[in-house]
Amino acid sequence: MNNRTNDIQFHPGKDEYICVYFRSDVPGLTRDRLRIDIDEYGAPALVLVNLRGQEWQANLRVPPGLAEGAHQVRLRTADSGYSNPFQIRWGAGFIPRGASAPPLEAAEITQPSPVIYEVSNGMTDSALFHGHRNEYVCCRFRTAEQSLDRDSVILQIDDAAQPLLFLTDLGNGSWQANSRLPAGLRSGPHSVSIRTLRSIFSDPAEISFQPSVN
Repeated sequence: MNNRTNDIQFHPGKDEYICVYFRSDVPGLTRDRLRIDIDEYGAPALVLVNLRGQEWQANLRVPPGLAEGAHQVRLRTADSGYSNPFQIRWGAGFIPRGASAPPLEAAEITQPSPVIYEVSNGMTDSALFHGHRNEYVCCRFRTAEQSLDRDSVILQIDDAAQPLLFLTDLGNGSWQANSRLPAGLRSGPHSVSIRTLRSIFSDPAEISFQPSVN
């Protein structure tokens, strides 16, 4: 994701870094044994941090000369094969942020609703949020639909639709959608539900919001 916006979109002329979050069981992994590719070009990691256990974060600069559009990020260690690819996008205005979703009554409902199997705070893996800047909602769900994109998935918190930061295919019918929390959220429990343009909303999952006190 983009270190500045927590999105998958990167912008010309901005001081932005790519943050790659990944799991590896290689003990004592170091930067010199990590290989990151943007499409077919290698990009060196500037920072590598062991977050906890097998979870790592690597930061790198956006390579110069990227063409506008989608690009694939993948990584490996010196002794492993490549990871699954993950898509980022380069170019101002390439994705219309905050585009309005079609009204539910205008959608053609032809598919079963998705099934949420996990909702968590992307920074802590718990269902508790405190309103910190880097927090985001990570919603994992299953659906029989294929070839989904951000414009065909709608996530809502309580009754308000939230723009997706990104959507990724986890394989075997599982997907992950990330969004930010809405501003002005009250303390207490809140519901998260998700739908596609061809389905009704899923059964809700619950998160909890407790603002941090400075």
